[in-house]
Parts: sequence; structure tokens; C-alpha cells
Amino acid sequence: MDLKFENVIFPNDVIKGKQIENIIVSPIDNRVAIAALSGKLKNMHLLRLYQLKRGGDQNYFPTHEIGAFTFYSRKELKDFVNRLPKMSAIEILMVMSPEPVITH
Repeated sequence: MDLKFENVIFPNDVIKGKQIENIIVSPIDNRVAIAALSGKLKNMHLLRLYQLKRGGDQNYFPTHEIGAFTFYSRKELKDFVNRLPKMSAIEILMVMSPEPVITH
């Protein structure tokens, strides 16, 4: 069964085992938004971001996953979710492609 949260409809396969952390509607175009969903991955906290598009019925539906991040603690995950709407595109790109760890 699909889950409706405010005006977002999540298919069961998207929401299963996840918690809704935030829904961020674009300040430029309110027909698109981002859903931040969290879950666990072994001993890590996992955050998945999904792009949402608004349909003709004014409900938003996920179109695809746009990013996934892992955190050591729930606090780190929540801090990131709270900062996300204020982050610049460059900051987001840097988080999505962190500097590789080089071992000698």
C-alpha cells in the first residue's frame, strides 16, 4: 500500500523501511521538490534523496533517487538534512563527490 505524507504519495517500494525526514519544495519552481528519507545500513545511518514532481492532482510523486549519503550518527544525518535547503550547488556537488582517500 502506498503512503501519503501531506501531499506526497510514496510507492511502497520507495518508502518501505525508511523514515521521512523532510520534504523540500523548490523555491524556484513549486512543481518539483526533494524528499529526504532515512534508514539504516548495517551500523550506519543512510539518507536517500528523491526528486519529486507534482502531478495534475497537486500531489507530488517520486521520479527517481538523486543521491544517497551515509552518516555515523543520527545527529550527523539530521544536521545534514537541516543544512540541505541552504546549501549551494557547489557544496552539494562536493558532498556528492568527496575527495578520495589516498593511501601510500
